[in-house]
Amino acid sequence: MSYSIIDYKRLSNLVADQNYAPHYCHAVMGFDGFIDKVVRVCRGRAAEKSNDQPSWYQTLGEFNAYLSGKDGLSFSVELETTEEKKGGNMPITANALGNLGVTVDCIGALGTTLAINPHFSSMSANCILHPIVEPGWCMAFEFSNSKLMVYDNKQINSLNWQTIKDSLGITAIRQIFEKSDLIGLFNWSEVKYSEDIWAGLSMDVFPFLTDSKARNVFIDLSDCTGRKAEEIFGMATCMSEMARTMRVTLSMNENEIRHLHKVLARKPDERAMDSRRIECYTEMLAALTDEIPDVTMVLHLADSSLSIDSSGKKIFVKNHFVEEPRILIGGGDNYNAGFCMGLLGGEQVRECMALAGATSSYYVQHGQSPTPMALSAYLARLEG
Repeated sequence: MSYSIIDYKRLSNLVADQNYAPHYCHAVMGFDGFIDKVVRVCRGRAAEKSNDQPSWYQTLGEFNAYLSGKDGLSFSVELETTEEKKGGNMPITANALGNLGVTVDCIGALGTTLAINPHFSSMSANCILHPIVEPGWCMAFEFSNSKLMVYDNKQINSLNWQTIKDSLGITAIRQIFEKSDLIGLFNWSEVKYSEDIWAGLSMDVFPFLTDSKARNVFIDLSDCTGRKAEEIFGMATCMSEMARTMRVTLSMNENEIRHLHKVLARKPDERAMDSRRIECYTEMLAALTDEIPDVTMVLHLADSSLSIDSSGKKIFVKNHFVEEPRILIGGGDNYNAGFCMGLLGGEQVRECMALAGATSSYYVQHGQSPTPMALSAYLARLEG
């Protein structure tokens, strides 16, 4: 399969244009929220007299080998906190999309109805926060090739459709969704009552929207390996029902597509590890399209993106690979924000993937989400 040719110059000029459509668009996103403590793991300390600097486990495999050798023993591990910040798929995606000029209503675990949690005070000025419950807590172990997130959901486990209705009122909720050009549903996997929330939206909100076919629904399930098979099948059915009246996109990473493929298509995922990696993932996307019809499937990898749209068209876009990432946590969320920007701008899936890849690469390289001008300059340096 060959890469799609992207006109990055056109995209650069488009993003920099103050009249670009997304700058006048609204989105609504929900429903998680976490406080992220990003850490790295100390391997040991140098023995030099004047240099007591630690060395770090570079890969998860190295750290796992160390832990395996300690089975049955009591031992300690030193961590270094590199950052403590707002987290969660919805807040990070919404913040990145807000930085790109889109007004975003954020509903979720952002604090109580009386006070927004201070960790979210740095959200983009374009984000309108609707706190329902306090955020969860996540310790994110960051390695050069992967990330391990250990989380405590805390009050997120009490977040359901009734809680949201009690906090905001059904009239206000319908008004928020009515004015939104894009609906973002994030972290189905880790929000305990996601099924209840999705069912509530499908019953109490979506049927009341005018011109629903003009709206985009963007979904990122997060790591669903902890969910039961029957829950995943129920989620897939709900997604298909959404796609009957709205344009639905499902975004996945490698871990997520493998598990969804294993459950929904009832096939093992080992094939993706061989030399036909891209072809295997394309086959997985096609199989998922059969199981969840009319939904555009997107897979984001470190160096490329794959997609099969609702018409069955296969697309392959090369991303800029960052050799020395400044941060990995949030890279996928920034990818999603760039993709949503493209959807709001009326771009085809191919260009949405290019905008997504550039937004993610900028974030991973610089440690922060881009502004429209920063993204424009970044796009101008890329080659189609």
